[in-house]
Amino acid sequence: MMWGFILVLILLIVVAICLLLQQRVDKYRVPAGFDDWRVQEQWEDYPAVDYGKVHTYCSVTFADSEKVFYYRTRNPELKVGDLVYIPVGYHYEKKVGRIVEMKAYLGSKAPYPLEKTKYIIDKVSRR
Repeated sequence: MMWGFILVLILLIVVAICLLLQQRVDKYRVPAGFDDWRVQEQWEDYPAVDYGKVHTYCSVTFADSEKVFYYRTRNPELKVGDLVYIPVGYHYEKKVGRIVEMKAYLGSKAPYPLEKTKYIIDKVSRR
């Protein structure tokens, strides 16, 4: 009788671990709601990382912090001072930031590794 209880307990633990792992967002999958940001189409426009090409980097800050974060863009309409939607963190939480600086860098001279730099989602429209 005791062995049956232990076996059921182990089975429940294994099922719980599997469910937790299934919910985990791994870095090669697109998180839920990503297509709502209209970024999924954007990724198709970005081929594999090219270190010999020039890339536009934007320095972005949040309202509650002076810390600067780097994001890439291919949108020629963005300029310093614009409010933009950016993906933040591992789960790509959509937040608003302000562009404080824009510079073009050769891939090998970029301030942050190309393969780790996220793209700006879109400009915040003022209605």
